[in-house]
Amino acid sequence: MTTLEELIQNVQAWGDEKNITGPHGKATILGQLKKTQEELTETRDEAVIMLNAKHQEAYNEARERFKVELGDQLVTLILLAKLSGVTIAECLSLAHEKIKDRTGVMKDGVFVKDK
Repeated sequence: MTTLEELIQNVQAWGDEKNITGPHGKATILGQLKKTQEELTETRDEAVIMLNAKHQEAYNEARERFKVELGDQLVTLILLAKLSGVTIAECLSLAHEKIKDRTGVMKDGVFVKDK
């Protein structure tokens, strides 16, 4: 099985090959954020289809598309991190530090942090 680090390296190499990132890269940070937003919307759309499925087969099909869209988000974030000169691991570590002691409550299916 491919490790997460290998997958990240593969995505970064793909971004370089497609001139998104790398020495000839043409992507911008704001452009990449726009792409991430597009992928987020597509992921949400698949989640809605999945959660409204009337039978197991429709649910399973939407779930597979949801996983692909979630992966597409990760691709855009990996490339965004590279464009920004940071790593996904660094960003995740900082985010974990920020949230690890956070308190709050669940409200309408969403964690709402205490102020």
